[in-house]
Amino acid sequence: MSTLFVFARIHPKDEFHDGAKEAIEEIISVTREEPGCVRFDLFEGSQDTCLYLFEEWLSPSDLDAHYDKAYTKAVFAQYDNWLAEPVTITKMHRA
Repeated sequence: MSTLFVFARIHPKDEFHDGAKEAIEEIISVTREEPGCVRFDLFEGSQDTCLYLFEEWLSPSDLDAHYDKAYTKAVFAQYDNWLAEPVTITKMHRA
C-alpha cells in the first residue's frame, strides 16, 4: 500500500482566522504522534487568507482514525461557523 498525501485548503472568515489557526496549531503535536502520521504541517497563504495543511499518512485507514479522534472532530465542529467556504481536501499518491 502506498503512502497517502493530503492537501487541505481551509478558508476561514476573516474574524475567525486567528481562532481557526490556533485550533489547528493545538492539535499538531498530538496528530504527529498518531500511528501512521508521517507529516502534518500547517501553512498560511502568502497571497490569500487561507490556511493549508499538508499531511502524509501511511494508509487511508490511518487518516480515517485521525478523523475519528475527539480533538479532530472538535476542530471540524468549529468549522461550521468559522469557514467562508467548505474545506477542500485533495488526496494524492506519489506517481
